[in-house]
Amino acid sequence: MGRLGTYALALCMLLVTVIGQQPGATAQSQEKELNYITQYTIDGTVNVKFPRVAGLTDQVAVATNPGGSNSSRVGRVYEKKDTVDPFTTSTDLGEADGQSDYASAGIYGSTFDNAFYATWIDQDRDRIYVRRKPLGGNWEDVKNAGSGSFPVFPDVVRSSDGKLFVIYRDNSRWNYRVSSDGGNSWSGGEVSNIAPIAQADIEAGPNGEVVVVHESANGGDIYASFWNGNGFTTERVAGDGGGSRYYTTPTVAIGNDGRIYVAWRTEAGEVYYSERQPDGSWPTSRIASGGRVENGVSIHVDANNNLYLNWISTRSGSPRVYFAFRRAGGDWEGPIESPSPGAMFNGDAGITVTDNGYAHYVAEYFSGVGLRTRYFRFRVTDVGACEAIVAFTGGATQTNSRTITGAVGANAGCTNDRQQVSLNVQDENAPIVSNRPPNDNRFSFTLTDAQLQERCVHTVYARLFNGNTPYAWGSNSILVDAADAPNPVNANVQLRNPFSEPRIGVTNPNAASPQDILNSEDRSSGAWGGDPRFTRNDQAVLSISDAGDCTGLATFTGMTRTNVPIPATGFREQLTLPLGMGLGGPDDSPGLKTFPVTISDKIGNIQTFNLSIVFDPPGTDSARTNNAGRPQVTDEQAIELVPDNSASARLSIIRNLAFRDAQVTDNLYNRQNGVDVPDNGQFWGVWVATEYLGRDGSATSVGPDSDKLNYYAVPVTSRDCDSSGCDFTIRWNLFQGVENADGTPFGPDLTKHGTYRVYVRFLDGAGNYSTWVEQADFVLDQGYRLPSLFLPTLSR
Repeated sequence: MGRLGTYALALCMLLVTVIGQQPGATAQSQEKELNYITQYTIDGTVNVKFPRVAGLTDQVAVATNPGGSNSSRVGRVYEKKDTVDPFTTSTDLGEADGQSDYASAGIYGSTFDNAFYATWIDQDRDRIYVRRKPLGGNWEDVKNAGSGSFPVFPDVVRSSDGKLFVIYRDNSRWNYRVSSDGGNSWSGGEVSNIAPIAQADIEAGPNGEVVVVHESANGGDIYASFWNGNGFTTERVAGDGGGSRYYTTPTVAIGNDGRIYVAWRTEAGEVYYSERQPDGSWPTSRIASGGRVENGVSIHVDANNNLYLNWISTRSGSPRVYFAFRRAGGDWEGPIESPSPGAMFNGDAGITVTDNGYAHYVAEYFSGVGLRTRYFRFRVTDVGACEAIVAFTGGATQTNSRTITGAVGANAGCTNDRQQVSLNVQDENAPIVSNRPPNDNRFSFTLTDAQLQERCVHTVYARLFNGNTPYAWGSNSILVDAADAPNPVNANVQLRNPFSEPRIGVTNPNAASPQDILNSEDRSSGAWGGDPRFTRNDQAVLSISDAGDCTGLATFTGMTRTNVPIPATGFREQLTLPLGMGLGGPDDSPGLKTFPVTISDKIGNIQTFNLSIVFDPPGTDSARTNNAGRPQVTDEQAIELVPDNSASARLSIIRNLAFRDAQVTDNLYNRQNGVDVPDNGQFWGVWVATEYLGRDGSATSVGPDSDKLNYYAVPVTSRDCDSSGCDFTIRWNLFQGVENADGTPFGPDLTKHGTYRVYVRFLDGAGNYSTWVEQADFVLDQGYRLPSLFLPTLSR
């Protein structure tokens, strides 16, 4: 089975849930990025069962053994550079007759002598073979490792002290063969007396360690067997106690610090992981669950003791390859998943570490043309041999200071004497300085206003040098929400006319009712509509929303409220304005009023927003009854209403109503949409209601003040004004607000021809209506048309 020297673990397929921080974890750089890179079918792989893969420096090798009943069947190795596709080289290893389920192959990349080792079985002859290929060289002669009684599932490693180990399974036990002379002579015996099932895995460590992990056919327990110089001793790793989950197909990896890692799957769709402790115990953690996990959990460890884990799972529905990564001393990252090519089984993984870390995975793939071998590649960025570790002062992950400070460390075994540090980019032109006393390894960046406004999360990049040789960049990020920024709290804060907003309850914050702002309104109060900057009573809607604050909004104080929490979705509530309450606040006379609202964010920054709204009651006296706050028509005789009663117009309920020479003034409303309005055009819009006078127009009119009328606010955003007044036109639906005798609204109905009387009043920005009212009559002819909306033709 493939390995990167002593640093390997088997890669399986399932979904991973992240494990928490391990005890004693040290400060690390930011979480590395995991990427799915590619997948494809390896050309020439036909009817291969249990493909195996290994990595070594920048090379990848895949071992296959298709089996068969004639001498043309051979074991084969496919090779390529780790980041170059596809596989460009294939080598026949030797005869490999027999059923492919049992005549499988193994591959191992040894960092101890920089060579690949392949093993395979000729099932017809019950023989096990081994070949070696030095990195950059050719495959050497075939070595006969011996024979067994129906041997299956071979695997091979080379120990750090030069011994070759081959394991295989027969009908009753896992067995081993060992050679101390490069494969010329062999001896062996049983790995364990535990009845076997499925596959085993073997790995070599940096101090002569050789470990085989396997499972029991009687109960599904996981075991590890350790080479003691003369044979193997076995200890139990984990088990289900005879339960239904059934632990199976373990894989093993050994770090260059001697730590031993084991991963396995269960029949209940889980992936487990364990690290052997100094006292010999094996605490276990469930890394993933969900779906069905196929044979192929594979764990590996690189030279810096980072763990790589792959598996196949149906967690997302169809089979996919998953990849998770754990930096030495850190937490699991991921998992990420590949797209699903279809049915997959019996996978294996290997790793390479070059410019980045790569996990290479192969699996049986049942395509439309039969059984093939599918290759996958994943990447984790910046895991080179010596990487800078950026840590912020005090282990901070966020700060309200614009000055970022910290220090640059290195992973174990890193030799370095200088460092290069830059902010937000990997700047190869940044100064290279000594990280030894007296300069030491600290860094400091003070952010400008522009940098604070550009982003919230700032990343410090660093790399170390051994003389003039640079290592890989490391990085870490910190959230900066500076208290002395131009806007320490980024919020949208508004105080608005409650009658220009969708209706909300006075005591029910954030419970907006999405009604049309032109809905009818009780005339005793005024119109539902108006300029957001005005209010006619002591009510206003306070709305607060996040405008990109780096840590988010926390609370506000103001408008007689204290430390009110601001939900993530924002705050919106109709409040009573504190008018005439003393305490330094505004009085209750008409005019512009300003109220301070102080907002805090989640890091503790505060900022005060001065919110203004024009208090414009209908009356300016204390009783609010003198109507001086309402819009005034200064020349009632000059104004003219011109209804469009042309022959073509009389066949539509949508009509134009023109106003000529309207002269309107208001005590406070002199701007609309930020633009000054003319002195004789100081109005926001008009208030319109309609009554139906019957087909012959003889029905008794209820008059403009009747409770039976429904008035609607219509904004007037365009007007043509001169010294004689303002001209403008509105569009009006004659059915709007008109009701039948039973209270149901008009329309759609083609029997309501006749005369319609429209009443209009002027409105100021606060929705105060004029006491002046005028009327105009429209005629709707029989045979009128209703408005139509034509949709495009749709076809399936």
